[in-house]
Amino acid sequence: MNQEPALRIVTFDDIISEEEMAELLASTKVFNQSRDQGEANAFGMQEGIISSKRTSQTAWCQDTCKELPSYIAVINRIAEIVQVPSENFESMQFLKYHVGERYVEHHDMNNEKDNDFACGPRIYTFFLYLSDVEEGGETHFTQLNLSVKPRKGSGLLWPSVLSENPTVQDERTMHEAKPVLRGMKMAANVWVHLYDFSTPNHWACTGGGR
Repeated sequence: MNQEPALRIVTFDDIISEEEMAELLASTKVFNQSRDQGEANAFGMQEGIISSKRTSQTAWCQDTCKELPSYIAVINRIAEIVQVPSENFESMQFLKYHVGERYVEHHDMNNEKDNDFACGPRIYTFFLYLSDVEEGGETHFTQLNLSVKPRKGSGLLWPSVLSENPTVQDERTMHEAKPVLRGMKMAANVWVHLYDFSTPNHWACTGGGR
């Protein structure tokens, strides 16, 4: 009888402090409509497209944000947990969900495209909750019927690929961000790749539009 490979989705209490959250969010003042990945252009860059499937707002931690003590501390903390060097990480992506905003079922790894990039596929997502939410806003794993309620300062870690073959999507970690019903949801994504992300990203060899 075939047995499904093990799957662990892990929550962490108080993984990021009040001071770290405040410093990171203070550095990120401009949020824009979240975008999906579109078709690749002649240079292999994927264009960002506005989609009704994803109605949140997004900001990226870049330049001086990445030099903040809080950013360095949080990234090093995550690197120690996942045992992957921080060079394999994308820049932290901040998210803001107002009432009614959501992200429908999706996966963080694309079987058809991600293995073509020098950095390889996203192998882990580390999701940080930067606020409580009065009602709604859960991270819901649709194939597992598992929901995680936002709790300020906590984190959620899940794999996007199979342990026995990290170039293949683990379909069990399809997920959605449920609509916020009351309050506002602040969060951050840290995506971890199989190989070095920083170097190829400098040369625009990671697909863009991420």
